Formats: sequence, C-alpha cells, structure tokens
Amino acid sequence: MGYLHNHFSSPILHRDLKSLNLLISQPVTNSESYICTKITDFGLSRENSEASEMMTENTGTYHWMAPEIMEAKPYTFKADVYSYGIVMYEILARKTPYPGLTGPQIASLVVKCQRPDMKMIQDDCPEELK
Repeated sequence: MGYLHNHFSSPILHRDLKSLNLLISQPVTNSESYICTKITDFGLSRENSEASEMMTENTGTYHWMAPEIMEAKPYTFKADVYSYGIVMYEILARKTPYPGLTGPQIASLVVKCQRPDMKMIQDDCPEELK
C-alpha cells in the first residue's frame, strides 16, 4: 500500500483493502518464514488527485471501511490506512471485526467512533503491535 500511496504523482487508493484481498504468495512453514503478501482486487481503486471530484461514498466493505467514506465526506489515502489497521486487528484478534453485525449496523458504530474490541486481541500480543 505504501508503494501505491507514494510512488505516483497522484496516490492510488485501493478503496477495498481487506483480508480477503490479501494473498500470501508462498506457504508459511515456521516462525522464521518470510511472509510476502500480494494485494489483489483493484476493481474499486482510483487515483486521488486534488483536481478530481469527490469520490464515491460507501465504496468497499463495511467491516474495513473508513468512517469518512461511510459519512460521504471527502477522503484520501488515509482511508486505506484505516482499512489496514482493521486488517491488523483481524490478524491480532484472529477474528473478523464486528461479528454478527450487518453493514448498516457497523456503519452506525464506526461513525460514532466505536472501533473493534481490543480485548479480543491475544494477551501475549506485543504491546507495540496493539
């Protein structure tokens, strides 16, 4: 994502970053394995140039969607950073965020600044990752 956001004259926003769109390129066989992740599904991606009109609202998947997108506010690459944070939560908690809730229910919580339950993250997780 850093490459997409920083190596072009106008950042490329993925707009649907989620665990289902991240593929591990080779098997992880032990704790020493190098993990190389490939980002897929660029169907919703677009350039973020200052000259562009406001981007489409509610683009992406609610579980990983940034609040500014849900509220139909202008957004930047920071929306992808929010989605990345939710992916990290999912890895550390070993659960999809907001289990059992519908998209509109998730949106209602997220725009009120409620985030996934940090108590779901494993106790032995390093504080730096939390």
